[in-house]
Amino acid sequence: MHFDAILALTDFSPQGQLAVLRAASLARRERCLLKIMYAPADLQADIEAGAWRETSRRIASDIHARFGVLVKNVADIRGHLDAVAEEARWVDLLVVGPGWDRPDGSLSGCLPVERLQRVVPCPLLVARIEAACRYRRVVAIDSAPDAAALLHLARSIGHDAGHVPLHASAPTLGTRLRDGLRRAWVRAAGRSAPDIATRAGGPRHARAQLTVVARHRRSNCIGDALCRSAAGHVLSRSSGDVLLVPHDLRLQGPIAATD
Repeated sequence: MHFDAILALTDFSPQGQLAVLRAASLARRERCLLKIMYAPADLQADIEAGAWRETSRRIASDIHARFGVLVKNVADIRGHLDAVAEEARWVDLLVVGPGWDRPDGSLSGCLPVERLQRVVPCPLLVARIEAACRYRRVVAIDSAPDAAALLHLARSIGHDAGHVPLHASAPTLGTRLRDGLRRAWVRAAGRSAPDIATRAGGPRHARAQLTVVARHRRSNCIGDALCRSAAGHVLSRSSGDVLLVPHDLRLQGPIAATD
């Protein structure tokens, strides 16, 4: 899969810098455009235009000097979900930092990245490890019907990494609701999700720097607390980067072919 443009979200914090640096590293390898957009994990706080202009210019200059990639700063500084969703329509990959995988404090227990992944059409990478650390071990959780394509996408992100495919069946709505009630309306994983998350982030695959998992953009479950999918559990238990791939993503070219 060839990337023409990558979008990194940052609030100019050290966590946001992780996302920018990982996105820049990938953009250098893919020789594509890097777009940097201001957006805090709570998707609410605005920033003063002067402060944004000064900081974004400095970051763009530093990234260009260090990685040699073309950088564009997105002018929309509202930091709102709809603004990010609109910008994500025009890129091939969205990268966010570790602050996006923490509960937002609402009663639903929803993670900001879960809200985000429902409205963006492209793969979403949660960057947790330093960009200087290469992906030496990649775990691909093949829960989508096009499992082969998912594994190929994992290989496109980590060129020379060792890959470990894990196969899983998608949990049904009834299973999610039943497990959610059993676990005091806090966590609903489905029949296969806990095992997947444990294997992806547990002792067996503790060395995985990247976990690739398919996810649904939208859910019909009642309440976010009951909708915790395999992707949600991987996010909560994996210590490395996590790439969330839409089930309906259409991969073009040789990457979509089976081995």
